[in-house]
Amino acid sequence: MRLVAALLLTLPLAAQVTIEYVAHAAFVLEAVNGQRLVIDPYNSERWLGYTFPENVPADFVLVTHPHYDHDASYYFRAPVLREPGEYTLGAFRILGVPAKHAGGFGAEFGQKSTVFVVETGGVRVAHFGDAGPLDAEQVKRVGRVDVVLLPIDGDNHILKPAQIEEIRKQLKPSIVVPMHYQLPELSDLPDSLGPIEPWLAQQPNVTRLRTNRWPVGARDLRTAGQVWAFPPSPEVRPWPVRWQQAWQRRAEGLAQKDRNRAEAVRLLEAAHLMAPEISVIAYDYASLLPAARAIEVLTRVLSAGGRHDFEYTERAHLLLAEHLATQGRGVEAAEHCQLVLATTERLDLRRRATALAAKFLRE
Repeated sequence: MRLVAALLLTLPLAAQVTIEYVAHAAFVLEAVNGQRLVIDPYNSERWLGYTFPENVPADFVLVTHPHYDHDASYYFRAPVLREPGEYTLGAFRILGVPAKHAGGFGAEFGQKSTVFVVETGGVRVAHFGDAGPLDAEQVKRVGRVDVVLLPIDGDNHILKPAQIEEIRKQLKPSIVVPMHYQLPELSDLPDSLGPIEPWLAQQPNVTRLRTNRWPVGARDLRTAGQVWAFPPSPEVRPWPVRWQQAWQRRAEGLAQKDRNRAEAVRLLEAAHLMAPEISVIAYDYASLLPAARAIEVLTRVLSAGGRHDFEYTERAHLLLAEHLATQGRGVEAAEHCQLVLATTERLDLRRRATALAAKFLRE
């Protein structure tokens, strides 16, 4: 059966949509007219241990929820869609169904998530982001689905096996494509995800593609219950050695934070010098520094125009605001709070920025 499936997949009919896997939960759907829709691009600098490719062509971008490993929409100049609803973007008809982040994650933004169903060329592809099983009304709204992209890994980080099977029974797709798992060929990170092979080994009708791009035609959808496993894009690279070393120093520094502050500062400074462009590390370092030095570090990293994730850009703005206020620069501090309020979806950061801005303006 697997040999037959592999042979069939060497002779596709005319493509109706091309599915391109980048890595993690990031995919590109390409319509027959060449338009490209990127879904859930991840941040290069955190957690995963590998980079997001530069210069990925995109006409449109979808974001299922505002976690850094799904929302690096700032890498693109294309229009970004992140809210539920019905839309038409060029060759793509899009339905966004409100859902809930699985596994109890995402409390900082109310666990909101969107299941996006994208139709082009007669093929309907559902990207689950990190959402869990749907209720009856959500299933009805989603409707017919040909291909489902699901977060599956050997450690059941997002979905448990029973939840995976529930979603498959709910939507009855022809093809399930796993995503959001560890990629050992690129990194042994993140340690909270497992590889996909243990799950694949338990599944019938598995096809391991040799390319990260595949044109899906009508013939590919004739058989129900298929699982397709894509390799990541050849443009994805492991973190540079200096980034790996910087993250190790950061972990060592944070471990010393409550025991030996001077040692923690030394280790975090070393991490920052190894990778000054990474906003997470700059923030951790600045959080242990006196106001004047922290302002210098935070101002430099925020003005560098790097590939920072939203969360730590916002946290850096708030920390900078606090330090500016100690220098009698309340108006500037309030401006940084307003920048956060203009962008953040995190409830805790919104509350903090609102309170700080009000305080600074009163003063």
